Amino acid sequence: MTGSKSKQNKGVSSLEFNGIEHYDVFEDDVIIFWIDVSGPPEEIRSIAQEIDGCNFNPYGFGVCVNYSYVDKEFYLVTDAHNTEAPKDGPCNIFYTDQDGDKLWLKTDISQELLDRIFTECGKIVSDREKEQAGIRLETPSSSAVPSLNREELEKRLAQYMQLELFQMDIGDLISDYTSQGLPVPPMEQLREEAASEARKCLETVMICEAKGHLWREKADPENGSSTLSCRRCGAEEHLQW
Repeated sequence: MTGSKSKQNKGVSSLEFNGIEHYDVFEDDVIIFWIDVSGPPEEIRSIAQEIDGCNFNPYGFGVCVNYSYVDKEFYLVTDAHNTEAPKDGPCNIFYTDQDGDKLWLKTDISQELLDRIFTECGKIVSDREKEQAGIRLETPSSSAVPSLNREELEKRLAQYMQLELFQMDIGDLISDYTSQGLPVPPMEQLREEAASEARKCLETVMICEAKGHLWREKADPENGSSTLSCRRCGAEEHLQW
């Protein structure tokens, strides 16, 4: 997710699902779920402890997943578009520090855990779809939530594909295939796969932009500046006083 902090991590993960912390609904586009998890590798815990010291929160770890109304499927949200992301792949787990900022990290997340998360989130999606179906029968009006600007999405995607970051993401995919002992797909397929992940991340940020970011300000009086970070999508803006 664009604008989030990130650090590289290596280690064996034994993550456990601890529940859905909250979710944000963007009608007819996506539902963003913020998931509480526990049991990250010691390397990740150490990084978080360095950040917060005595204020370290062992329950401050989480992952983010989206449900796409268009594709009718869930997917894990990563910070693939963060220019600070480690070269060995996008970060997929975050730690919320004492200031409320999300520090993005990388670890292994099992398919079993993802399936558990998707199942629990799916219950909420099912309930909402049933509820919305009833509402539409009573009041067939259009959604008040701003729609996604597809033209702008494609423009941003095209810009990303011109960056060195796009080539780095393709390299990460090649490394993933190689490390799993799988044949590396043709370059065109790798480009499509990297672009698909990029589109999902951009959709999350742009939908949040359309609805209105939930900004949190962190001031730096010494340098006369402020950093605004969105609690919903992780986007950041830097202001100079």
